[in-house]
Formats: sequence, C-alpha cells, structure tokens
Amino acid sequence: MKEKLLILGAMVALCCSCAGNSVLLDTESELNGLNNEYELGTLEVSDNGLKCETLGDEDSIQVLKDNYIAEIMGRMEVAKEKVMRTAYGATSPRVGVFRVGSCGNYKYLSIKIDCENGNSKTSVSGNVGDTYVDGGDNMRLEFCMVDAGFRYPGGVFLFEDVPLETMTLVRYHDTEDGGHNGVWSDDPNYYDVMHISGMSKLDSNATLAWNINRNMTKWGNIPVGPAGINYGVIAPAEMASGNLYFDDEDHNNKNWAQVWLGPQNQYEPHGTYYGVQLDRNTRYHVCLNTDKTNFTKLVRSAI
Repeated sequence: MKEKLLILGAMVALCCSCAGNSVLLDTESELNGLNNEYELGTLEVSDNGLKCETLGDEDSIQVLKDNYIAEIMGRMEVAKEKVMRTAYGATSPRVGVFRVGSCGNYKYLSIKIDCENGNSKTSVSGNVGDTYVDGGDNMRLEFCMVDAGFRYPGGVFLFEDVPLETMTLVRYHDTEDGGHNGVWSDDPNYYDVMHISGMSKLDSNATLAWNINRNMTKWGNIPVGPAGINYGVIAPAEMASGNLYFDDEDHNNKNWAQVWLGPQNQYEPHGTYYGVQLDRNTRYHVCLNTDKTNFTKLVRSAI
C-alpha cells in the first residue's frame, strides 16, 4: 500500500512540474515577444492607451532615398530644357506660403496628407492660419500659390520647378497605409496629386520640400513676401506662432529627411532642423506675418 502511495505521489509531483514548465515556457514566450516589440519599435502613451510605433529597416529606407534622388535629378534636367525652350514669355514659377484668410489675387492650393488613423495624435497648435486637421485625422495644408521671386524669411513649400539658391529641407512622410493623399485648387492645372512637381511628390506617401530663406541674401530691393495678403512660413520654434504635428504611419515607419544646397543633396538631418522636428513623426513650426513680433525677428535673422 505504501509503495502505491509513493508511486501516486511521484506522478502528481511530475505532473505539477510539467505544468509549471509549461507556464514558464508560455511566460518566456510572451516576454520574448515584448522584447522583440521593444527592439523594433516604441510604446507610446496617449490619451487612449499604449500605442506601438515600429520603424522600417534601413535598406528599404535607403532604396526610397535613392529613388527620390534619381527622380528629382531627372525632373531638374527636364526643367532646364523647358526653361531653355520657353525662356521668353514663360510664366513665373511659384511657391506655397501658408494661407491666412484670403489669397487675394493669387490661387490657392489645398493638400490633404493622410496621417495615421488608429489612435491618431495629428494636431494643430497655436496660430497657423487656415491649415487644420479634418474629421478623419488628416492634415489639411492650406497654401497661397505666390511668386517665387519674392524674398521669404522662412521655409516655403516647393510644388513647381524653381531655381534653388539656398537650403531646401526635404521630408518624406510615411502616411497611412492604404490611405489617400489629395489636392484641390482654383488653378485648373492642379486637379490631382500627379501635378505636384519641383522637389515635392505626392503618391501613396508624401514628400514635402521646403526652401529655406528664399532669396533673402540677394542684393536689391526685392520685397519681402507678396503684397496684399497675410501668410505664414516655416520658422524656428522660438519664433513660431504655432505648429503642425503629423502623426505619421505607426507600422513599419520609413520616414526620412534630406538637406539640399541648390541642386545637390548634402546630408541627412536628425533631431530638429530649422524648426522642423524629425522623428517617427513630424512637427513643423510656423510663423505668420500677422504675428508682428516674431515675424520681425524672423526677417532680421534671415538677412
């Protein structure tokens, strides 16, 4: 009888040991999963709970950069030929400034950037003019299409082929997977995303190019900005009237940035570059000419 009890006790102990090992294995598997998530991405706390953001692999991001450079160099060659053929009587190229009320005699350009939909943190803070976040958590960039020949003390949006004398910041936004970016304008030439050119590009993602301190170092009495309208430009944070926060794609995010000097790619910025915070997501600081104090500082800093 004692032998049977001993055997029964040994069997119970063995079963408990196996169950314990199973629990340990399950726990270890879960921990490994969390560790992989930590290595591939970042858990962020938002008002609606934890939010995991993962980064794309470096090789895939490099392919995107290389393809962009090749396309832009091709565009520049086409633009040169076009200028040579139409040097006389050609219309002046334009740049985009942030719209503040009416564009006056200028055309307007509205661009929808499809930001992250799940638990989105896309937002507008302070005074940025007419740009806003719509009901689908998309950023609606509102521009006036103005003459590129003026002087601008901050960053202006490049959507046409213009001469480049100063720094240009190019930001690639990995937008919502399966989403759609869009364009609206009272200029009949801009009825879809395919007509955005210059150094910017809109397709399933968004590459936005900003020319910094355009023509500010030129001699002569070139006016600062277009006359008769209020407007905004990209500016350093300490001179900003407000900011735009883009919650870019959370999964396998492939955001990147480049700085160009004239027609040449120079280097890849990190952290903050001229009022633009570059990370898994993006924040643009904007200064309006209606903000007299900050705009005066901005003009003086650019001369």
